Amino acid sequence: MGLADRIFDNQHFAKSRQMFADQFEPDGGNFKYRTSLKAAPLHVSAAERDRFVEAFNRHVRHAIWALFAAIMILVGLLASFVTEPSDSLTYMGSTAILAAAFMGYFLWAWYAPARELRGRPPIGEPRSHAEVKRLTFARMTYGKIFVPTAVGAALLLAAFSKGDPFSGWNLVRLAVALVLILGAAIQAYRKWRFESQDGRDGGQLPQP
Repeated sequence: MGLADRIFDNQHFAKSRQMFADQFEPDGGNFKYRTSLKAAPLHVSAAERDRFVEAFNRHVRHAIWALFAAIMILVGLLASFVTEPSDSLTYMGSTAILAAAFMGYFLWAWYAPARELRGRPPIGEPRSHAEVKRLTFARMTYGKIFVPTAVGAALLLAAFSKGDPFSGWNLVRLAVALVLILGAAIQAYRKWRFESQDGRDGGQLPQP
């Protein structure tokens, strides 16, 4: 298994594939498709659901391979030019462009069912904002929230163990670590606060 395939199979992309599949809710022998879990449900057959899921997984795998190849080419082209930390903005800017292209393709693949099913009459009502939040936080475990925290802690350790943490690449590591840790803390707090409030209100998970 190549590196790009290992990236495809890692926890983050496995979660993305599961989130895509979760948009298709069982409905007897068929399925109801809700774009991003909240739009009005549309009837789809089991064969259509399998085709959409297979196509999404294929597109994401191809996008990862393309991104991996582009980064390798970029590293090769810039290796002779980016020799000092002060020159790293060129590399970071180019990487950001590649990441933006990847995300654009990912979103195009994500909304492929919505585009193809446009015009098909809905068979229900959209979920409310409160229902979507309840479903999202119910599926978000504290264990999953801890993963970016651990990555951030590792980056912090690397930044402080390799000289001045406020210069060069260490500054980049420090910034990314703080973003990851702060983001995880905010998500954990939002989940705890919502569950506390929802418990007092006697909220129930929305049904498919």
